[in-house]
Amino acid sequence: MGTSAGLFSHLTALYLAPESTHYHSAELLERMDRVLDYLLRVQHPDGTIDLYITNFASPPDTSFVIDMLAPAAEVFAGSQGPYNAPGTREVGNVHPPRRRGIDYRRCPHPQSSMGGFGSPVSLQPLLSRSSLSRAHNQWLAEGLDLDSEGQFTEHSTGGYDEVSDNAFMTLGRMLNRPDLLSLVRRNLETLLYFLHPNDEIATDISQRQDRFMAVSILRYYHIYRFMAYYDQNGRFASVANYIERNHLDKMVDI
Repeated sequence: MGTSAGLFSHLTALYLAPESTHYHSAELLERMDRVLDYLLRVQHPDGTIDLYITNFASPPDTSFVIDMLAPAAEVFAGSQGPYNAPGTREVGNVHPPRRRGIDYRRCPHPQSSMGGFGSPVSLQPLLSRSSLSRAHNQWLAEGLDLDSEGQFTEHSTGGYDEVSDNAFMTLGRMLNRPDLLSLVRRNLETLLYFLHPNDEIATDISQRQDRFMAVSILRYYHIYRFMAYYDQNGRFASVANYIERNHLDKMVDI
């Protein structure tokens, strides 16, 4: 499911970017519709999806799908200018899975069905429900798990840290909470001390499945680039520029 949602997100960029060779391509639009048809077909009545290798009717995996699809849906739903493209009303079918994914009347455990604190915020521009505001405020009220050394609880430099940074970037932007970006900033600073000379991140302290895995700094490129722009931070800009110079071929592939 995550792969399908990720494919749709990448195809959206190809379809909407004027510099793309697939800009406003009818063929690409048809393929995007296929992805959406598949997602609707495999979604459970309560809005959840399966991670077939282990998690069935899985709220957190539903959340990952939502987080990948919501930005594309937001662009197609209300953008003007170059994004107001031919055929985008058909791609508006992205809404039904998102509505089903957060419909409190249909989900037996509505709060858990959100699957994570980032999803309510990702969906806010699409659905504008007060229940979404309550959901993310409840998550934030539980407390923030960044320690004094700039590491999130699970010390997962190759996985959970990136997920958390992405979530707090979204929260800070969508909720107008710049204070939440301080967590991202501190984590990115700490991450620089975990870099090996080959640009891999040390993962031996992780308490998750990424422990001892080879993970490239490329995973954090967009986070460094965003924070460099937001903070006008030359140190983060240098990291992002370095990744562009030395890993451009891999960036093209992702």
